[in-house]
Amino acid sequence: MTEGDLEEKARLHVACWNEAYAGMLPAAWLRENITYEGILARQRRIGWERVLLACDGGRPVGFASWEPEARAWAGRPGASEVSSIYLLRSHQGRGVGRALMEAALDRCPHAEVALIVLEDNARAIGFYEHMGFSLTGRTFADGALREAEMLLAR
Repeated sequence: MTEGDLEEKARLHVACWNEAYAGMLPAAWLRENITYEGILARQRRIGWERVLLACDGGRPVGFASWEPEARAWAGRPGASEVSSIYLLRSHQGRGVGRALMEAALDRCPHAEVALIVLEDNARAIGFYEHMGFSLTGRTFADGALREAEMLLAR
């Protein structure tokens, strides 16, 4: 991803969240917390250097991001993190998600890689398990978000 992709990525981010979490998260929470302006500002603040975009015909359809060192939530020194991976539903089941995940994992320097997933997101959990991740039993709650930790040991 480049700085020039920020606006398209922010629109994609909002679309992916609305597709992925409709029915799992309250619609009002999504409207209030996942906004184009908020996502764009956050991405500008944290940077774009560790974000991969998947495109179809030049249009972004998915993205993944990684952290060389897992963020504090993980409490896992010496682990990397896949901090996000989203793909429009129209492009799921075509190998694009796998390619994004593999590309993100290739950039993670540690043998252990952590991620968090909504506890109710069976589809994502199944994908992550297919990619070699396992639920650890650790869970996190923050308002409407109820998340579970997954870990990949390579």
